[in-house]
Amino acid sequence: MIGSVCLTALLTPFFAGIGESTGPAATAPAAEHRGRSARLARGVVINWPKGQVEIDAEVVLREGVLELLACAPGTKEHESILRVRARPFDVYKALGLLGLPDGNPPYFEAETQRVVPPRGTPVDCVVRYERDGREHEHDALEWLQPRDGSRDLRGAGWYYVGSAPPPGARFGADVYGTVVTVVPFGSALVLLAREGEIEPPGAATTRPGSARELDDAAHDSAGDEWTLTPRGPRIPPERTPVTLILRPRAPRVRAWIDRFGRIRLGSRTVTADDLAAAVHQSRASRPNAGVTLSMDALALPSDVERTVARLLAAGIPAAELEREWIDADSLPPHDASAAAELLVHQFELHRSLWNDAAVLFRAAADRLEARRRALEEWQSQFKGLLHGGGSDAARRRNRS
Repeated sequence: MIGSVCLTALLTPFFAGIGESTGPAATAPAAEHRGRSARLARGVVINWPKGQVEIDAEVVLREGVLELLACAPGTKEHESILRVRARPFDVYKALGLLGLPDGNPPYFEAETQRVVPPRGTPVDCVVRYERDGREHEHDALEWLQPRDGSRDLRGAGWYYVGSAPPPGARFGADVYGTVVTVVPFGSALVLLAREGEIEPPGAATTRPGSARELDDAAHDSAGDEWTLTPRGPRIPPERTPVTLILRPRAPRVRAWIDRFGRIRLGSRTVTADDLAAAVHQSRASRPNAGVTLSMDALALPSDVERTVARLLAAGIPAAELEREWIDADSLPPHDASAAAELLVHQFELHRSLWNDAAVLFRAAADRLEARRRALEEWQSQFKGLLHGGGSDAARRRNRS
């Protein structure tokens, strides 16, 4: 939709009312150029085939307390793993060209005296770099860890919360360098948040401007359990060039492998080939769509590896394949049939045990009944012998 309008009309809203010189308009890729990558501005490339923004950056921190993942030059390098080589406003424009709608970071609303929660679009935040002669590409979450180890990062994700500044104001991320943050700064462009703590993008009653509606020095922190530090061994040495990749998060195909090695896709039992076909169908419209395998804790590793091998052989990239083990006493997510099957299985097991006990009881009762009848027959014969023997003795006495 965006590619169908002219460049001037497209970029006018970005520059209107900004109280600083934005320089000449960058040559944005037109619709006919969307089959290749194009540089929008210094340090910012739009990769149209993959539907992602690629930002030049470098490692500047491997230990300490973090408030950001990536900052702009000369701002927050003392609390950020990466320093980008791009202007945050150019990153904002690139994400807008990809079609991501404006959100809003958390901000303080003077009229209601409350902090308005953030709104945003889920995005992938990926780092790509070379280390030990090999190229690595993975979610930036792998570089983060809680400081006190009291919780992991499951349920956390990245959200695009950037929004255009109000007329006459500067772009907040340009002022404070808050490109990708792990705490809820009021000027954040991309924000790390827990699942359920951020709302879908929509019209906000107030636009955060260049001033610190939520002070960067006194942000709405969640406490020490959310204080993050770099996972040093996973991070390459300082000054290592890194490509920071931002893209809309593709819906994932989720499958379940139960303890019997069966693959469930929704409510259906499918083969590994069926699952690979479903992933390819999803990737046809979203090239970065992947698959998540949720596995019963009692599933055989051989069954899991066989499924994974089939997906890889079918062309599913290893980087888009996630695996998670589910506790033995939990049920497959979004699979009510599994609960019914478990109950039926337990019922059948109990019924089988009851039937076995009933059979044993009937066999024992039959044996007791047979013995009772044998005793009655023996008793009858014994009485007959006794009665018959007494009559003969009386007849012998009478003859004599």
